[in-house]
Amino acid sequence: MHLCFDYFKVPVAFGSHLNAASAAQLQHNIQQALGFKIPEELSMSVEYSLELAQKQARAEAAAAKAALLSSSKVDSTGAPAQPLHWHSPSSLILIAANLVPVFGVMVYGWNIGELFLLFWLESAIIGVFNVLKMLVIGRWLALFTVLFFVGHYGAFMAGHLLFIFGPFTNPENSVDTPLPVVLAMLSSQWLAILALVVSHGFSFFDNFIGKQEYLG
Repeated sequence: MHLCFDYFKVPVAFGSHLNAASAAQLQHNIQQALGFKIPEELSMSVEYSLELAQKQARAEAAAAKAALLSSSKVDSTGAPAQPLHWHSPSSLILIAANLVPVFGVMVYGWNIGELFLLFWLESAIIGVFNVLKMLVIGRWLALFTVLFFVGHYGAFMAGHLLFIFGPFTNPENSVDTPLPVVLAMLSSQWLAILALVVSHGFSFFDNFIGKQEYLG
């Protein structure tokens, strides 16, 4: 016996003098290569059949991805399935952390220079947690990106500090060097700094890790 395919009523025969087992094996191999079952009567081109099979495979992959995103509590943009509200734990901690500087102004008389310096330091705290996020997502492959980020972000932080130090933090042009002055001012703001670290740390562990924002 031999195997024969009919392409639009044009018979194409090959594999002459095959026994039934060899013919069945050949048909199985062809079907495996094409990715779909060969019909008894082929009413469309192989290319079109293959295209349909590929579309079905893509649809199944998209459905699997949607199921994964749904089970991991994030949507296709990486945002939490349940959006954060002002009364969510991370939001309340953030509000409380930003009320500490208000307390410092009202009770301890912090001036605008000290507030500028405090929120300059918050930029550094955000940068540290951003490095942790990069490492969570990229693992060891993120080390080069982390070094690149730290270099550029550190330069930005240094320029930012020089910009605010002169006109706001040291308006009397003190002869003291900037670093001791900055450290002395920051030491008096330890409670506000701790509150900001706790706020961003809680958001990192609860939202980014716990709610799997890193999947986005």
